[in-house]
Amino acid sequence: GMLTVNFWYTPVLFGCFETMCTMRFDRCEWSNSFRYTKNPSALTGIFWDLDGTLTGFENGFVTKSQPFLGLPGICSSQEEHVDGIVCGDANGSTRLRRLYVSNAE
Repeated sequence: GMLTVNFWYTPVLFGCFETMCTMRFDRCEWSNSFRYTKNPSALTGIFWDLDGTLTGFENGFVTKSQPFLGLPGICSSQEEHVDGIVCGDANGSTRLRRLYVSNAE
């Protein structure tokens, strides 16, 4: 688990730093901390929320926001995730995996 206190509007989690990875989180607690993740580069990886304490639902995922992830009912922006998009559904059946897209239009 992780307890975050008094980060206010400064993001807490910052991805994999130029590598692709999946980071698993559960039992997150947020006290006076309102921005959870920041996705500053295209290779920030995936935050996997095992229990709903990062995204609001079990097996939710956060990654860098990309136009092709604009899937109504599956992916949406949340202010807690700076430059990120949250994907998944309430029953936990949607999965997000690594995907590399280059020079796509």
